[in-house]
Amino acid sequence: MTANPEPNRDDIEKLKAGVDLVALLEAHGVAVKKLGRAYKALCPYHSEDTPSLSVDRKKGLYHCFGCGKSGDHLTFLQDHVKLSFPEALAQLRQLAGQVEAAPQPPAAQPRPEEPFPYDLMARVAEVWHQAFCERPEGLAYLESRGLGDKGILRTLQVGYCDGEKLLTITNAAERGLLQRVGVLNEGGKEFFSRSVVFPLKDKSGRVVSFYGRSTLPNSKVPHRFCAGARTGLFYVEGARGASSVFLVEGVLDAMALMQAGFSQVMALGGTQGMNTPLLEHLRAEKVSDLVLCLDGDPAGQQASQQLQERLTKEGFTVRVITLPDGHDPLSCPNLAAHLAPPDPQPEKRKYKKLSSSQGKLKVLVSIAQNGEKAETTVDLYSTRSRKQEAAALASKLALDVDEIDAWFFSILNELESHKASLDEAKELFGRVDVPPMTAQQRQAAMAFLQRPDLVAAILADMEALGYMGEEEAKLLGYCVSVSRMLDRPLSAIIQSGSGAGKSYLAETIYFLTPPEGMVFYSRLSPQVLYHMPKDYLMHKLLGLEERVGSESSDYQIRALQSAGILKQCITVKDPLTGLLQPKENEVWGPIAYMETTTSMRLNPENTSRCFEIPLDESPEQTRRIHQRQKELKSVARLSATDTREKIQQRHHNAQRLLERVPVVIPYVHLLTFPDQWLRSRRDHDRFLHLIEVLAFLHQFQRPRKSHSGVEYIEATPADYRWAYFLAHRVLRNSMDELSRWARELLTLFETEQPVWPTRRELRDRLQWPDRRAREALEELVEMEYLEVQRGPNNQMSFQLSAYPQAVRAAQGLLKPDELEGLWP
Repeated sequence: MTANPEPNRDDIEKLKAGVDLVALLEAHGVAVKKLGRAYKALCPYHSEDTPSLSVDRKKGLYHCFGCGKSGDHLTFLQDHVKLSFPEALAQLRQLAGQVEAAPQPPAAQPRPEEPFPYDLMARVAEVWHQAFCERPEGLAYLESRGLGDKGILRTLQVGYCDGEKLLTITNAAERGLLQRVGVLNEGGKEFFSRSVVFPLKDKSGRVVSFYGRSTLPNSKVPHRFCAGARTGLFYVEGARGASSVFLVEGVLDAMALMQAGFSQVMALGGTQGMNTPLLEHLRAEKVSDLVLCLDGDPAGQQASQQLQERLTKEGFTVRVITLPDGHDPLSCPNLAAHLAPPDPQPEKRKYKKLSSSQGKLKVLVSIAQNGEKAETTVDLYSTRSRKQEAAALASKLALDVDEIDAWFFSILNELESHKASLDEAKELFGRVDVPPMTAQQRQAAMAFLQRPDLVAAILADMEALGYMGEEEAKLLGYCVSVSRMLDRPLSAIIQSGSGAGKSYLAETIYFLTPPEGMVFYSRLSPQVLYHMPKDYLMHKLLGLEERVGSESSDYQIRALQSAGILKQCITVKDPLTGLLQPKENEVWGPIAYMETTTSMRLNPENTSRCFEIPLDESPEQTRRIHQRQKELKSVARLSATDTREKIQQRHHNAQRLLERVPVVIPYVHLLTFPDQWLRSRRDHDRFLHLIEVLAFLHQFQRPRKSHSGVEYIEATPADYRWAYFLAHRVLRNSMDELSRWARELLTLFETEQPVWPTRRELRDRLQWPDRRAREALEELVEMEYLEVQRGPNNQMSFQLSAYPQAVRAAQGLLKPDELEGLWP
């Protein structure tokens, strides 16, 4: 005799009939596939490569022909999820909607003495999101499903699990916690290996679980949740401050709605997913209206009806959207039109695009006239269809048939124009295909990044490509390129006279930058940046051939450099409705930026955001270039071990391995910086970013540390030494109140002789063109660094002013040796 008598068998059968067995299996990580009329799955009770678990959806039974396991809903919850019979029965009642709550199974509920590892789960989400940003597999999978909005992907913190990363960055205790919550499986392997991963959160916004979709074609387990009963919601922020919320079946469905412009959306987690935490969250956020947008198949329609009845009883106002038969939000054409609320005052003439394929362009047209309304579908590519439907509408509403036919033609022109612009934009701004690295290439790239003389190796490779000398200019240019991957990239203007090699330096840097990481233009029109795909420039190096080609776009470029975003609101004609409406164009940064110029004087608004890179125009540098040019024409070049292509591949692969890890400068409180000029406020920040970039470049030579669940690396004094090396020439030039040529001329007066009798002697001494000498002298006289003396025949001579000279920019910097003495 038992204390709790067995429930009535009829009641249990009715309970099981209200819960889809396939949905229950999938909710617990068992991927079920329909094969003909049958349903098959890999058996969760034993290891196998070929599905042997047969599921009878109608009878609610399953049987494995491999190990002999069989049962129903309750058997599965007891054997696989490890629930007791009362717990399994309670959860089944919860899924069927017969009770308010059900106890959580032990697998998903941490023991009282072990708090849930919220910080660790947040760290996992960050690590996977970083991997998603760096590797192409996850984005490629989502784009194949029509989900490519990077703003949404960033908002949702979408991740990618490569099956290795977590195991390398966690200790044994952390791996034990991850195994307990289902991120690692019983064997200690990553449960979501080779999957796109989505964080699931509680009502407080803390990550408590994950949902994953496999990126492997024909995967036997295409989607999965953390082991144990499903916990967590997707997407909790969708109900924050909202009076109305869309409810969809799955995560990808929710993303489809967000991409269509509807951000107030949450996922049910299947047709049986309306659980107590979700209801409580909707009530807590004071949501009053719910819109159900489930799949258009019979199961989705039936679930919509049941959910509408249940939610109405719960006090919500519920609207049901019926998608076309066989479609879900991901596959539904013109989803936004289906989701839009009914128009209380419809226009007299409207149209909606239905499909465009196989030589057909079908639209649904609607005309209201004198209280009557008529709708019909017309194929705009078919003359016969246009004529027939125009005649039918004209007859029904007493309208002119030629007028309706002309309206059809105007719709056709609008849609064709819209399609052409989209096709051109897609071709112009398409993604660059990144070739996968072989194991040997990856090993070689990692070995390069771990070289103790990494900076010297980079400079040597640039010299092997033909760019001699100019060590500061080459290193700074390379740092600007690499900085594109950080949140605050650097920018530079390469400045020199014609023929000094500024274009070749820029070309060398572009040559070593992976093609997916940069964009190059000879000229930009003022408005073109507003109309690029909004994520096209994100974390890329934008290169301009000459300053003159970007002057008209200065404001837009500065906005991307400073704010990291470019926004514009314009009025456009909707190609689907024909109505004028506001449209907000948005282009995202951040960007690294580089251009070249021969101009002596640059816009202060530009130079305050860019490093100025002056090139060496001395005869010594010219001789070095001549010598290199001769070597490239001799037989010696045939024995070179590294070809241009080999050098390029090494740098492309090395930069692709760099991970977007934060950099901390632990000795930053010890650093000093010139403060004589107001603009040093911005230059100081740029100098710190330069240290950050150099540490970022050496990340695989720095230990990983963690703070509040965030992994980071620290800059070392060696990174500061390289930044100081660059500052003596580059930063000094950027911060100087004088132009480069004026400063060089002033140095001649200070170091060789304080008086020069004629401008011609100065020009001959410096080997400058007359225009440069004249402009530099005029600048120094105007700034009162030089005084003009007039002699016989009004001949002018120039002498150093008696006023004290300004402090040089680099004099305020802490020296590297001093830092090493202060920092252990």
